Amino acid sequence: MNSIDNDGQMTGYDLALAKRLRELTSLPMTVLGGAGSLDDIRRLIETCGVVGAAAGSLFVFKGPYRAVLDQLSRPGP
Repeated sequence: MNSIDNDGQMTGYDLALAKRLRELTSLPMTVLGGAGSLDDIRRLIETCGVVGAAAGSLFVFKGPYRAVLDQLSRPGP
């Protein structure tokens, strides 16, 4: 479940929506959109018991400039 209103905001997951979906299905669920801290992930898991919690911005935008550059090095021929 992706809460597009929260996606990239880093203000926390939409726990009300995630909880409602958890009540409607017993299927494995991954939630994304809004993680800004490890506490956000903890609250999500405590609230919903999800099997997956995505957190893109939490791991990409950090440090004083709120950005990280990842570079892949490839071996030569």
